[in-house]
Amino acid sequence: GSKPLPLLIQAVPFTAFPFLLLGWSAQHLTAGLLAMLNATAPLFAALLAHWVFKEHLGRWRALGLVLGFAGVGLLSAGSAAMRNQLGLLAVAAVLFVSSLWAVGANYTKRHLQGMDPLALTVGSLGVAALAMAPLAVLQWPAQAPGLRAWLEVVFLGVASSGAGFILYYRLLTRVGAVKAMSVTFLNPVVA
Repeated sequence: GSKPLPLLIQAVPFTAFPFLLLGWSAQHLTAGLLAMLNATAPLFAALLAHWVFKEHLGRWRALGLVLGFAGVGLLSAGSAAMRNQLGLLAVAAVLFVSSLWAVGANYTKRHLQGMDPLALTVGSLGVAALAMAPLAVLQWPAQAPGLRAWLEVVFLGVASSGAGFILYYRLLTRVGAVKAMSVTFLNPVVA
């Protein structure tokens, strides 16, 4: 069925805003550090599942969370992966994005359950694109991007984000938020 309000809520704070923050953070961090920080999303999802939804963590999962966050702290402590003085703020922004995605995954699972993954992907990314369009207009370059840049944007939007979101929403329905978000563990490998 039609779920316009939940889709709007999912698309703006859990899709558009995180992509905006990631884009800003990418200007201040190396791709490797950004990907590693973004891969903390399942850690935040596990904390949310434990503290809010009362899922039992167990000793090994708790140890994994402690080690995961300690690793993030250790790798973020050095300034080598930060491009400028805003690096620490960018680290905080990416960790905030990861926590937003943890909340967003649980929100989507609870409020958009049963929606076709393709419709959810098109709706979410479409609404997110519309929400960010005014910022794109304000930042439009003096010289319009060339054909290659437009083709790259289309490829990233359709093949990377679009296909990725379809798979993610299918996983979210089948295995739940924490396990579905585990795909972000691949980010550092790809980066």
